[in-house]
Amino acid sequence: MGKTISHSNYCDYFASKCPRCKGLKRVLRDGEWTSCVCQHIATVKWRFEQIKLEPPELKYHNWSDFNGIVRKRSPEGRMEQTGFIKGMDASTAAVVAESARSKAMLYCFDTDDCEAVKDRSTRKKHSIIHNRSLSGDNVVIAGNSQSGRSLLAALILKEVVRASLDSGKLYTFGWINGVRLIQAALWDSNKTIDHALIDEWSELDFLFIDNFHLRHSKSVCLDDLFFARRCEQRPTIITCSNQFLDGCRDVPLREFNSGRIRQMLGDEALDMMLNPSNVEIKLYVEGEHRNG
Repeated sequence: MGKTISHSNYCDYFASKCPRCKGLKRVLRDGEWTSCVCQHIATVKWRFEQIKLEPPELKYHNWSDFNGIVRKRSPEGRMEQTGFIKGMDASTAAVVAESARSKAMLYCFDTDDCEAVKDRSTRKKHSIIHNRSLSGDNVVIAGNSQSGRSLLAALILKEVVRASLDSGKLYTFGWINGVRLIQAALWDSNKTIDHALIDEWSELDFLFIDNFHLRHSKSVCLDDLFFARRCEQRPTIITCSNQFLDGCRDVPLREFNSGRIRQMLGDEALDMMLNPSNVEIKLYVEGEHRNG
């Protein structure tokens, strides 16, 4: 396994390359010593590197990669096309992907033009992310497996990271798998809720929950997490299955329904999923039978 690089290692490295502080990590401003901007950059990039995505290459895609085509890494290490969004032909996948990408880009920017957002030097893209951090607008991305829902969430995460770098605002962010979230909030006679971890997630400026789902029938309490985030207007970006989103809305013939979801996850979780101000992105065709 590779050596883990600590936060202090990042700070040392960026300071050593910085033409402003020349390794001191601080600069003299108006007669007072203050932390150099290179330390802000080091902290943001270190935090991003701590995010564990599956597969790891999700970190390195860009907006143009989200086009309805499914790719996997071959045994030789090459990314190869394996098909299109599950259950769709090429043309349908392209249309669905374009619509989903447009909504996600509009959440991050003032445009959904992939070419326009490449010019970050002249467009203050971070201003939109900053507005989201104040308004607490959530994003719910629903789709089948192999629909690209995690990739779309990862692209939004990267814009939060870029906004933090460009604006100088130290946004905190975290990415958790739904299984880990449920495990932390699970309680019974043999296990208590991990309140320390729940509190940590509650305080993040941007929380990404990948594959939010019901896994079992045991007691789970997420009210504290989502109540705190709603009160502080902190955005939560969620990916989930079609069935789970349908269940929140009591769509007939779904495996889950809002009563069961409310009972198992709590009022706040269901209310968050159904918040009318959410940016809702669907990676499926309306009106067709959908398997989660």
